[in-house]
Amino acid sequence: MASHIEQDDMTCWSVPHLFARTQGADCIGGSRCFYCGAPCSAEYPASTYVKKSFTGRTGVAAPGSEAVCAGCVLCLREDADIELIDGVKRAGQKVRCYSWVVAGGRAIAATKAHLTHLRALCLEPPEPPFAIVLSESGQKHLLYRGAVCRSREVVTVTLEEERVTYRVPELRDRLDLVGRLVAATGKPALAEPPNVRFGMAVLDRFPESGEQLLMTWESVREEPLSRLAAFLSASKEVCGNQYPAEHRLSGVPEAARGPGRPGPAVGGGSERGDEAARQLPLLAPR
Repeated sequence: MASHIEQDDMTCWSVPHLFARTQGADCIGGSRCFYCGAPCSAEYPASTYVKKSFTGRTGVAAPGSEAVCAGCVLCLREDADIELIDGVKRAGQKVRCYSWVVAGGRAIAATKAHLTHLRALCLEPPEPPFAIVLSESGQKHLLYRGAVCRSREVVTVTLEEERVTYRVPELRDRLDLVGRLVAATGKPALAEPPNVRFGMAVLDRFPESGEQLLMTWESVREEPLSRLAAFLSASKEVCGNQYPAEHRLSGVPEAARGPGRPGPAVGGGSERGDEAARQLPLLAPR
């Protein structure tokens, strides 16, 4: 049994703890949750909520605990009624199949169809405490792996099982770089090491700045922030509209801005979409 821990009603120990409070529940007790480490009692035994086939013990907060918290029980549901970030409601859903934004007393789900909203949230975070947990595969329970953010300046987002910590200007610049590359190559190409076809596509679209784009990408492509930016980026078609080919421009060339400076819209996002996202309660401006 995990050792006794002090309870502080003003502290959210984990994302499931924050999630529970949006559902009118709480994580209370003298033990630590097997999955996320939040306070818990013996009400939800680990023998019931941890499958014998579970292989992720190295990634849980308290592998020796015999109990699970109320928040993780809610996060493990496979028949939940959820609300999507665009206001659509769905019944009987698996929580693990969605990305989640937990903030402002609400737990809001999202899919890859809502990347415009998720991108806007990552660039203009909600009031703390909040959590942003992004699912790429839809196959894994991720909420217990997430981080509760207590600052809008330094943000930690979970992408699958990886925590990505950044400052908003850093993400904005990385989205700009990725948006230009996507305009030339498409999103799938970013998942692989650059090859000749990748390089030729970038140089063909950006004959003036393409070499610098490639050098910059080679130096940062393996960083967690780059993986986050690639996930959040829009499609090739959208990015292509936002980052036109240099030989088609008149006046000041696109290269004058440089690959690290924002273009017409960040990361291939549409101004209309980002503005729509800001109308959501979770995205109320400061």
